[in-house]
Amino acid sequence: MKKILASVALASALLSSAAVAEESGYFAGLSWGYGSSGENISWLGLSKPGPQNLRSALRFGVYGGYTQMFSDTLGARYYANIDFGGAYKSGSNSPHFEAPWNIYVNADALYNFDLGGVELGAFGGLAIGYVQHKAKYKVNGSSVSSSTSGVDLGLNLGLRVNYELLGSWFSTELYTRTGLYTSAKFSRPSEEYYRNTSIIGLRTSYKF
Repeated sequence: MKKILASVALASALLSSAAVAEESGYFAGLSWGYGSSGENISWLGLSKPGPQNLRSALRFGVYGGYTQMFSDTLGARYYANIDFGGAYKSGSNSPHFEAPWNIYVNADALYNFDLGGVELGAFGGLAIGYVQHKAKYKVNGSSVSSSTSGVDLGLNLGLRVNYELLGSWFSTELYTRTGLYTSAKFSRPSEEYYRNTSIIGLRTSYKF
């Protein structure tokens, strides 16, 4: 009987520990993703094929901010992120676009729910920031480069899981950012065009 009671007590302790709801607090983390840049909106960070929607290699970054929980299930968070990466390319003869770094401030709504002792969640919000682009292309056989920068507005959407590891709390997310509007515009002879930026990737944060 004592063994049974001890087993029940241990199981209850483990379940209650696993099911602890997310609390308000600060967080910081790292991100890794696949970016895209094009004249058209690239939903969920995935570009359409074609020379006007050039794709990038990998992008990586850091982010951090504050989570405010209003209940066990509903909350909000406010954070900043900066990402770095390589060139957006589409063939050796097409223009190559570079985005050395982009910086954003974000506000997301959070919804968490318990699933068998694991806290899962979804989020959605807006991101506004400053982006920069450099373009390299050929005109009459000569290499030409130009640059632009501006304000960029995007939509954040994603899924997340909160968990305890080695006595510390973490959150891992599948995140997307879809560029909705940008003022970053390139001007070439008889041509002007904007560059929307989007990304899809994974990121993990540590909760203080």
